[in-house]
Amino acid sequence: MLLGKSKLFKVFLLIFFLLFSSTSLGIEIRDSRGERIFLKKPPKSIISLAPSFTKAIFLLGEGRRLVGVTRYCVEPPEARRLPKVGSVTEFNIEKVIKLSPELVFATPLTSPLLLKKLEEIGVKVIVFKTPETFQELCDQFLTISEILGAYEKGQKIVEYARKKIEEIAKRPKKKEIRVFIQVGINPIWAAGEKTFIGEALKIAGGENIFKGRGGPVSEEWVLKENPEVIFIMDMGLKGKEITNIWKRFKEMEAVKKNRIYVLNSNLYCSPTPISFVEGVENLWLLLQKE
Repeated sequence: MLLGKSKLFKVFLLIFFLLFSSTSLGIEIRDSRGERIFLKKPPKSIISLAPSFTKAIFLLGEGRRLVGVTRYCVEPPEARRLPKVGSVTEFNIEKVIKLSPELVFATPLTSPLLLKKLEEIGVKVIVFKTPETFQELCDQFLTISEILGAYEKGQKIVEYARKKIEEIAKRPKKKEIRVFIQVGINPIWAAGEKTFIGEALKIAGGENIFKGRGGPVSEEWVLKENPEVIFIMDMGLKGKEITNIWKRFKEMEAVKKNRIYVLNSNLYCSPTPISFVEGVENLWLLLQKE
């Protein structure tokens, strides 16, 4: 049975639309290098080269897509069972190739030479800028959720996190408590206001004694600033031993009040929107103690 001209034209339009749609599906990402990466569909196999990416992917319920991670990817517990390909900065390229990823998530700290070799053999790489604020963290999380085809879930998670942060920020607080945040021991390294934990501290009602991003300080400087609270990041450090070092200075307010706390670095150094909220909540609770 022959089709009329109008029907034939409609069929032609439908076929054209389907063909055009099949080539236009997907998203284009411009990464921190300025590179444009086009993805036709959510990748089935991903290698994550940072704990933050690994946690974000699992949070979105897409952990099944991960075929490899770094040896520092220990959260959630399921990540520990995944093949390890190296660290944030270096990875075993033979292992990565063997795992056949469609996509690799990397940071600006990852070896550009190794990433270039992957791209030369056809593996797509996205290098994400290291977020410096809660807003940037949420924006990056939404980008990851879009890549994974889980944008709606990502939006819900970000909306929840933002509401919780607003709620914590509005809570009644004591006067701003002067705080020193230590993230390194040799030399003593301070985390400043313009860091994730610095922003978390401000929301929780604390005053960071180190302004700016962060840097090395001396024991004498800390004693002179006389913080009321000391937070020590446990990043592989022996938190209890560092606590005992500060307890020698009995004239310091933080020692007088017994307000030296060791923090879980996984919570603050590679956050997702949800773990950032948990970190702020934890700081707020510690600051409210007498």
